[in-house]
Amino acid sequence: MAAERAPHLLRPVTPEDPSRPQRVYLAGASLNQIIQHPSVTPFERLWRRLPEQGIHSSLVSPERPFTLEMGSFQVPQEMTLFIFDYRPDVYRFSGQDPNDILPAEDRRFSGQMGWNISINGTIPGNIQYELQPIPRQTLPSAYIKRILSPGEFLPETAFNITRANQFGAAAGSALGTLPQRHQRYGAQDVPFTLCVYENQIFQANAKVFEPILTPIGAFEFDVGGYLLNKTVADKILRDLHQ
Repeated sequence: MAAERAPHLLRPVTPEDPSRPQRVYLAGASLNQIIQHPSVTPFERLWRRLPEQGIHSSLVSPERPFTLEMGSFQVPQEMTLFIFDYRPDVYRFSGQDPNDILPAEDRRFSGQMGWNISINGTIPGNIQYELQPIPRQTLPSAYIKRILSPGEFLPETAFNITRANQFGAAAGSALGTLPQRHQRYGAQDVPFTLCVYENQIFQANAKVFEPILTPIGAFEFDVGGYLLNKTVADKILRDLHQ
């Protein structure tokens, strides 16, 4: 009876019978969407540094910030490094075991220190952080002309804003010093990638511009991404651009 009602269900599917679609199973099913090719090398660095006496010194000031080198990585020849995330952190003692340390609260020490990253000595991105609070200015920054005509002078407000961030200038990082927090710079809900090309150096350090009196267990910088062959990386970037 079933054959009489639907005889086509019993008909074998052959190349000569294109009336029915053929189901195709790819090898590995959906695994090809999550398998990482062996040519793509996972990359991660975790740098931890002990605190130094200089961060507690009364000589530390915005004019004389203390630099704590965290680490650096030079991309090998014919390779490209894609950095997808990084996390700076400060660890405090738990107060229970001598070597037990815990991450400090988010934004803790943000008025005393910050973080810098650079690629070949240049800070990537378009970022600006005023880590030292300043009083409200009589002239809002929106009305400060960035391009002056001959004979014009910057108002006092512009100098006040610059003076509040002079530690950045003294440290050679201008306003690119990231505050102490548990995430990278930029919007957190959009893709983030830093491209470091062959022979370029990625470097991270901490800047202490006010004395830190709290006992610190360690400073930490965690960075992760992928190392790819230069040819493959160039093709990926070209495809994205198109």
